[in-house]
Order: sequence, then structure tokens, then C-alpha cells
Amino acid sequence: LQDGHGFKVPPSLVGIAEKPKTAMVAIGPSVAVEEWARAGTYEGLFNQSLGTLPAEHWTFEHLWTLSTRGRKHAADTISCTDGAGAQSVHALRAQVEKTLGYSTAAMMHQTPGDICQSLVDKCGLMNMTALRALCPTSCGCHMWRDIPAGFYAGENFGCPLACNTMMTAMRKSGRLGMDNCTDVTPSEFASKGLVNYMRSASEYVTANPESAQVMEKTLHFFLSKNFLDYTEEVSRKLLSSLKNMVDFLLSDAFVEGMSNGTWEFNAGVPHPRRLKGCDFVTSWEFAALFQLDLCQVGAGFRSIRTYCPEACKCSPRLPECPIIGCWGTPYASEFFTPAPMLVSPMPTFAPMPTVA
Repeated sequence: LQDGHGFKVPPSLVGIAEKPKTAMVAIGPSVAVEEWARAGTYEGLFNQSLGTLPAEHWTFEHLWTLSTRGRKHAADTISCTDGAGAQSVHALRAQVEKTLGYSTAAMMHQTPGDICQSLVDKCGLMNMTALRALCPTSCGCHMWRDIPAGFYAGENFGCPLACNTMMTAMRKSGRLGMDNCTDVTPSEFASKGLVNYMRSASEYVTANPESAQVMEKTLHFFLSKNFLDYTEEVSRKLLSSLKNMVDFLLSDAFVEGMSNGTWEFNAGVPHPRRLKGCDFVTSWEFAALFQLDLCQVGAGFRSIRTYCPEACKCSPRLPECPIIGCWGTPYASEFFTPAPMLVSPMPTFAPMPTVA
């Protein structure tokens, strides 16, 4: 019997185990009382539980913090390594079973990495926050393109804060050749990584039961006030079929349209300013209708800045932005060099005319 995870084994339990009989001691979620009974030490072990194991002060404080604060704070304390949040392969399997709702007996002899790799296809689902915390490496929390977790690769959805540090370090190295300060082309929205990202972002919006009602009110206001650059005839038609337009925007057809290159706000109705690609998904019209700014950071989800650095007005010093190439920075080593202030000359105005 050894001390572990901040808990000290009491001498009374050690004494029981030292008796000339074989006993199995399992302190955890699966207490094997039957095995203890078979070993002939049932009476001696029955009253032993975690309650008899005095915890070290720091361990108690850590567990108390995790129990009373939100998931974002919990994500701040986890390493960016598969299985680190569970601390053992047995605990990882137990948590995966709890998250997925089915047995993982087939994973009995697998390593944490193997277990996590077999579940990559679930990383991009909204309700898989626990899986992303348990398997951050396999879910791509440390990557910036083609991320299995997609839109959900943020702290509010389970990805550890440590993964952001790893991502920044890897981008500074400039060795992976995946980083530049140029928007992807509209056709690249058909790539697996961007399809996954936009699909999970759409799921995030539609998960809110009030999203349709809010979007309909927003559309009615914009169209009736001529805020959108449509002709009067188009605006009248859209106002007469607002529900159809909302249903389209919140449907899979809207996301599929982007990957197919149609870029429409309704079937047969393009963006008011005919925008496509990065300009489309970062436009003020898109943000207002979906109540979602994909360029935003700090909201708990992964921004689209990596794919659309120009549309998101990136610089190498902004979070989740490319480090190489923005603002004419050719090398990662220049990341630490202060950028010059961009000062524009003050415009000259003609004097105001005198009113008699």
C-alpha cells in the first residue's frame, strides 16, 4: 500500500493488509466488497473508506476549488495531454463511459492516447466538453487549423488553458508551415476543418431555444429600416416570409451552402453586399443575425482568426492570430520586437463658413 494523490494510508489499514491472508483493497468508485469477503478480511475492511484517509491541505483546497467553480476554471488547471485530467487509465475509462453513456470494455488494455484517438470523431460535438478535457491532444486543443474540436476548442468547452500556451509556442517556432496572415479563399470553406468549424458554430447558435425568435426580430428591424443593402422589392419579399428565411439560416442547408460556394442568406438571396468566404462570416450582418462574432476571443470558443486573419484585422500580438506574416513580420523571432506606432497625419479641414 502506497500513499498517492495527496492521500496518506492510515497505519490501521496497513496492519490489516499485513495479516497472513490475501486481501484486495480497492478505494474508489468500484468497491470490491465481494473480493474482500472471499479473502476472509471482510470485517476488517468494511469500515475503511476515503473518509478515514486524511488529505493534505493543498489537495483538499484543489478539490474544493474544482468542485465549487465553473468548468473554465477547471480547464485552467489541466495539462494539455491526453488522460492528464483523469490521472490514470482506469479513471479515464470510467469518465469516458460516463460521458458517452456506454461501456468501454473494448478499451480495457488501451493506453490513454489510444482511447482518445478512437473518440476523435466526437470532439466536435457540443455536449462533449468532458471528452475535450480528458483528451485535449487528440481533440486538437493545441492546434490552430483542422481542429477536431472545431468551434468548441476553447476553455468554456473543456480545452485546457495550457493548450493555448502550447499553440502559441508552436506558432512562434514557424516549423509547421501552417501559419500565414492571409485569409483562406471561399473555396477552402469546403475543407474538412472549416466545414467542421462552421457546423459546430451553427450547432452552438441553434442550441439556444430563443435563437429563432431573436433572429426573426432582428431581421424584421433591419429589413423594415433598410439597414440591409437589398432593393425595396427584395426587402418586401423577405419581410413577407421571415420565418422561411430564419429556418434557412438555422438549417444545415445554410452551412452546406457555404461549403458549396453559394453564400446565401436565403435560398436564392445572396449576402446584401455580395460578400463571400471570410468576408461573409465576419461581416456585421452575419454577427448581428447570429448574435455571434467569430473574430471574438475570450468568449470560451475558438475564433476564426486563424482562417480569416485579414478579415479579423489580425496582428501577431493578438490572441489566436498568425504570428508570421501579419503587419510585415517575416520571422517568428520578431514577435518580441515592439511594433512601430501607426500614426496617420491629422486631416486638414476647411474653416467653417460664417452664418450671417
